[in-house]
Amino acid sequence: MDIHEKLKQAGFNPPPKPSKVDSKKANMQMKINKATQFLNAVEEYDNRLNSAPDKDTFLLLENSVVLNYERFCESIKDILDNIAVKENITSLSDKRGLGELIRETINILGIPLDVSNAVKKLTTRNDAVHDYINSEYYDEEVLKHVSNDINEYKKYLNAIKNYLKSKNMIQ
Repeated sequence: MDIHEKLKQAGFNPPPKPSKVDSKKANMQMKINKATQFLNAVEEYDNRLNSAPDKDTFLLLENSVVLNYERFCESIKDILDNIAVKENITSLSDKRGLGELIRETINILGIPLDVSNAVKKLTTRNDAVHDYINSEYYDEEVLKHVSNDINEYKKYLNAIKNYLKSKNMIQ
């Protein structure tokens, strides 16, 4: 007898039992949601950056955009990791970089050619994260390509969502 039944027998009126959540699907959905939030906020980032009153405020905003871009890339990487496992390309124990995962999954996702610019730029994420000497250069590059290629990023994310839905990997 579970705790819910014991409480009922003891005369309590417990709330209904929660249903079990498919945590894999829920986590995947959260990653998609985070990536979508970032892409939806890009226009607002642009507006704020363009109206920054001084260099310090601009740099603070720029760092925020770059940090959120890194989170966006990590979400995409985690999702592609799961897709690669689902398609028997790799196992979760294999550690693949974002660029490698993009190359391995691009045909599976049926990515339209017009998003190739954004997809190529996603692969430069490691430079933006790990090259401390040229960090200001890469920060500027991130700002440029996120702003200029936002529609391509959205198409890429939609292709990923469509794949995940077709494989019943998200809610």
